[in-house]
Amino acid sequence: MAAGEPALSERLIEPMLLRLRAGFLKSRSMPLFYFHVYDGMLVAPDDEGLELANIEAARDEAVRGARSILSDEILKGCIDLSGRIEIAGEDGTILLALPFRDAFEIKE
Repeated sequence: MAAGEPALSERLIEPMLLRLRAGFLKSRSMPLFYFHVYDGMLVAPDDEGLELANIEAARDEAVRGARSILSDEILKGCIDLSGRIEIAGEDGTILLALPFRDAFEIKE
């Protein structure tokens, strides 16, 4: 072993510890939800997902996302209500579809 080079045990154990830590960090107690945004056609599939407590929290997140999209459209002067956000579970099953028009209320 050259001077300054880690011992064999250190070179073998350190990668194993990193893998264990990574696995520990990936373990989670909350479900993962994916938010796919459609605007007539698939615009933005969600490949990362978001950990949330339940489907109600996921719906709240979808409402915020739809409102954000619509607020950008309002600034441009044209609102397209044909879009939706689909919430999928970890296995890819669509759990809920939120049409953009369900994300707000119009009062006159």
